[in-house]
Amino acid sequence: MEKEGFIYIWYDRKRKMYYIGCHYGTVDDGYICSSNRMRDAYRRRPHDFKRRILQKNISKENLLKEEYRWLQMIDSEEIGKKYYNLYQRHFGHWTLIPNEEQKKSISRKQSEWQKGKQLTEEHKRKISEAHKGKKYPNRKKSVLTTEHKKNISKGRKGIKFSDEHRANLSKAVLKQSQDISRRRKGMKFSDEHRANLSKAIKSYHEKRKLH
Repeated sequence: MEKEGFIYIWYDRKRKMYYIGCHYGTVDDGYICSSNRMRDAYRRRPHDFKRRILQKNISKENLLKEEYRWLQMIDSEEIGKKYYNLYQRHFGHWTLIPNEEQKKSISRKQSEWQKGKQLTEEHKRKISEAHKGKKYPNRKKSVLTTEHKKNISKGRKGIKFSDEHRANLSKAVLKQSQDISRRRKGMKFSDEHRANLSKAIKSYHEKRKLH
């Protein structure tokens, strides 16, 4: 099927809202719209939306002009309320940036919409299920495997530290110990807990003597 320009209108039966837009492609290429707000709503509940083609066989050069003509048919009071469209002006270019007054108007309408937006328990459950099992490569993990720990330990064997480095380590441990001591004032520990702490400290100093 050859590409063509066409004007479409979406209807959201749940919110009883519309969206008018244009697209250059084919009517069945999967394109939804350029509105983030409407597209997000469609992805959550596509069964509530129905699209109708208003005009077809439009050249790419005249597509934006025809879209503007259809947008002008909307009552200005319904923009952002009855329609997902947030403005009804002529787009001189696909990437046209709105001026400051238009930005404020868009921000205000989006804010009004967000205030009245509430997630149902069913929606929250679906979001939770969608995230289960997903991997996020940008999230940092601090857990080391046993094999990794062994390799680090092997790599450190035979390393000699200077007197200055040892002194700095000793100061850091002492400071940490003092900080812990201040935080633990008034806390009571069992004899077993004290014994374990004593063993841990002795073990640390013995390891230092080996390097």
